[in-house]
Amino acid sequence: MKLGNMTVVKCALAGALMMVMAGQAMGQPVPDLMRISYYKVKAGGTYDFAEGIKLVNEAYKKQGTPWRRAWATTIFGQTYTGVLVTPVRNFAQFDSPGPMAGMSTADNLKFQTLMRSAVEESRHVLARFAPELSITSGPLPEKTHARMMTTVVKPGKALEFEEMIKTMLLPALKQAGIKDYRVNRVMLGSAVGEYIIVTPFAKWAEMDAMPTTEKILGASYKAYMAKVAETVDRAETQSMTTTPELGYVTQ
Repeated sequence: MKLGNMTVVKCALAGALMMVMAGQAMGQPVPDLMRISYYKVKAGGTYDFAEGIKLVNEAYKKQGTPWRRAWATTIFGQTYTGVLVTPVRNFAQFDSPGPMAGMSTADNLKFQTLMRSAVEESRHVLARFAPELSITSGPLPEKTHARMMTTVVKPGKALEFEEMIKTMLLPALKQAGIKDYRVNRVMLGSAVGEYIIVTPFAKWAEMDAMPTTEKILGASYKAYMAKVAETVDRAETQSMTTTPELGYVTQ
């Protein structure tokens, strides 16, 4: 099992965005489906990236998308990474032209120019919120941080991984008073068996009071770790912060 940045022990406790990072977006209900867009921004490209996102947000608004939520890596993780979370009504919406089809030729060209100038690479996935694997306290504030863990389970081990979360981890997290642990299954656009797990927090000082997984699970810790080793292929964490100026909510 390969681990990135931290051991999966602390990752699983603190959760891991982006995404849900979406969780609940500034008072909006948790979407069943969401499109999560990852952008690796070039050094010096942050201004053009921001201008491009603001431009395309207007097209999303005109098409009727109720909100988009933006995140960026901070302190820990791949630098210059931006994440946009967009709710998806259903698969049928992709049979119709996307929001860029409603942009003027001039705005479309401007958007393409800005993004070519700013973005080194991008990736888009479709994820589904898994409420049965999650703990949610309610809407996230407009400005918040999150620890995001991206986990890929071994082939054929998804059901065992989910059962481990439901029967071993969630009860312990709830007993420890953890208020938010938000799990999303990635359905399209990435590795088979990928999950995005997000734990939001208001300020970094909260991390000092966060107990370790070993302390929370107590006598069940060894059994839990054995199950992690059995089911998880790799995991990576990074810290994210919302960037409200690059998202929106329509009223």
